[in-house]
Amino acid sequence: MTKKEITLPDAYLPLARRLLQQTEPTLRVSAATREALLAGSSIERHPAGKTLSRRADPVHELLLVLDGNLEVSMQGSDGRRSICWYLAPGQWMGLIPVIDGRGAIHDLRSHTESVLLHIPRATFSQALQADHCLALACLNLLCERSRSLYDNMAAESLLPLRARVARLLLMLVDQHGRDCQSGIEITLKLSQDEFADMLGVTRQSLNRELKALEKHGVISIAYSRITLCDLPGLQRAAETASSKPPRGNCD
Repeated sequence: MTKKEITLPDAYLPLARRLLQQTEPTLRVSAATREALLAGSSIERHPAGKTLSRRADPVHELLLVLDGNLEVSMQGSDGRRSICWYLAPGQWMGLIPVIDGRGAIHDLRSHTESVLLHIPRATFSQALQADHCLALACLNLLCERSRSLYDNMAAESLLPLRARVARLLLMLVDQHGRDCQSGIEITLKLSQDEFADMLGVTRQSLNRELKALEKHGVISIAYSRITLCDLPGLQRAAETASSKPPRGNCD
C-alpha cells in the first residue's frame, strides 16, 4: 500500500487552525466561527518576489501569513518606494479593504516564499455578522493600528534619525528576533536599500547610524545580518520615542 501523498492544505491546516486560535482578531471568537472561516478558505503557496496586489486594486480576500514573509510598501508618483513593514507568520493583511469594500491601501508582495491562508471577503463578512466577538475584535485591532500610525507619524517628524533607527531595530527584534550566543539576531533578511526604504532615508545616512550603534557595542553586523548585543543600550537610543511598536498587522 502506497503512502498517501500529503497536499499543501493538509500540511498547513493544523498551523492555520492554531494561528486562528492564537492571534487577533480571531483569538476570542467561538470555535465554530474559526472552523467556518477555515472551511470557506484556501491555503496557497507563493514564490518569493511575487506581486500579490497593488495599491487601489480591488481586495476580495483577507490574508493570514502561515509561513514566510510579505513585504508591505507604497510607491510615490516619482517612483520612490517606502517599505511599511514585513509581515511574519501569524500576521494579517487586508482587514480594512475587506471590511469597507474599497481598494488596497498598500502594494503587497512575497518577500520570501510564503504560504498564506486566503479568506474570501464573503466568508469573513458572514463570520462578522454571526459572531459579535469577531466584530469587536476587528474594531479594537483597527483602533490599536490607528494609534500606532499616529505615533509613527510623530516619531518620523520629531525624532533624530538615530532614534528612528533604534526604534525600528526594536520593532524588528520584537517580531523577527531569535536568541543567539551574542544576543538577539534579526532573522529577516534585508538589504541595506530595503532597510533604508523602511525609514525613507538614503543608504548612506542609514550606514552612518548603524556604524555608530555598532561602534558603541549596541549591535553587531556580519554578512548582512544584524544582531542586537545590548538591549538596554538600544532602548536608551530610542528612548525619545514614546510609542510602542505596532503588532505588525497591516490593513
